[in-house]
Amino acid sequence: DLLKHDLLASSERMQALQGAALRGLFDKYARRQDREMMQYLWGKVPAAIREQPEAMVVYASALHEAGADAECARFINTVHSRQWVAGLAALYGRIRHPKLDAAIVQAEQWLVRQPDNPVNLLLLGRLHREQMLWGVAKSYYETSLNQAPDAEGYLELAEMLENMNEPDNAALCYRVGLRYSILRKGERLLLAPSRRNRRVAEG
Repeated sequence: DLLKHDLLASSERMQALQGAALRGLFDKYARRQDREMMQYLWGKVPAAIREQPEAMVVYASALHEAGADAECARFINTVHSRQWVAGLAALYGRIRHPKLDAAIVQAEQWLVRQPDNPVNLLLLGRLHREQMLWGVAKSYYETSLNQAPDAEGYLELAEMLENMNEPDNAALCYRVGLRYSILRKGERLLLAPSRRNRRVAEG
C-alpha cells in the first residue's frame, strides 16, 4: 500500500531513513494532524533508528506540530526515564502542559540527574515563565544563557523583563542577544536584582 511504499520503498531507503527524509515523512502527517498514522509510522521505523536521538526529536516534534502535546510529553518522559536527549528537553519547554506544576517537578528531577545543564535550565526558565513565576524564571534564564547563549532565549527573557517592569535589564538583554545573533559570540549577562530582591537585601 501507499504507506508501506512511503516507508519501505527499499532496504537502502530504510537504512537512510533519518534526518531530512525522516522529518519530511512525519511532517506530512503532522500537517494533517494524523496522530494515529504518526504512531503507526514510528512503530514501523527500525529499532536501530528509533534509538537515535535525532529520530526521537523528529517524532516528538511532529507530535507537537500535530497538536498532540500530551502524547509528546509522555514520549519525552518515557525516553528520559532511560536516557537524556537534549533536543527532547528543549522541546519539553515549548509544548503546552495542562499541569505546569507536574511538568516543573519532572524537569527539576532531570536537573538533579544533569546538574547545571543549560538546556534543562532554559527549560525550567520557560516553564516558570509560563506559570508567571517570573523571578524564578529570570534566575534560570540568566544562568542558562551565561552557560550556553541562545538568541531565542535572550528574546524571551527580555520580553519577560519588560513585563516585570525592569526596562534596564530588558534593554541589556536585547543588546546582548542582538550582538550574539550577529557575531555568534556570547558574553556574560549580568542582570540587576529584581526590585523585591533588592528590598530584601537592603532590609
